[in-house]
Amino acid sequence: MMKKTMMILLLVVMTACSGSFTRIPEADKTLRMSADIAGLTQAQIIQKTQTWMEKEFTAYLNPILSDDRDEGKIIGRGQIAYPCSWVGCISKENWKVAFDMYVKSADGSMESLFRNIQLLSPPSGASSGMTSPVWSKRDMDAIRPELVKLNQSLIRFLSIQQ
Repeated sequence: MMKKTMMILLLVVMTACSGSFTRIPEADKTLRMSADIAGLTQAQIIQKTQTWMEKEFTAYLNPILSDDRDEGKIIGRGQIAYPCSWVGCISKENWKVAFDMYVKSADGSMESLFRNIQLLSPPSGASSGMTSPVWSKRDMDAIRPELVKLNQSLIRFLSIQQ
């Protein structure tokens, strides 16, 4: 009975971890989205995006890495909680995901690009934690929906006329 239980447990763990070892190509480590923002000029989109980033990206003292209003570009640095569930929370509980968010705007539209996506493990014991680029399909599949939600939050913020 004990041997059978161990085999089932081993099978469950191996199945749960199988996606963790699938490497993803560099092109899949970025996320690009575009949206129409009716009624806003390029300058208004960048100004409101800066306000949104300063409000949402609180993990860093200065979340704005670059701001070029003439070109209609802004780059912010943010963090979200790693979206773990079930077995994944055993190894990645309290982890964070750091990223750079590039926003390029034109009158009435914007394009977002998430790059430099990294996993941040929390400090434990004598370890100060670690930072690692996302390289597995499982991690990127977990992170992608959260970044899409974040982008949707920006679009909602931009769509509110002030």
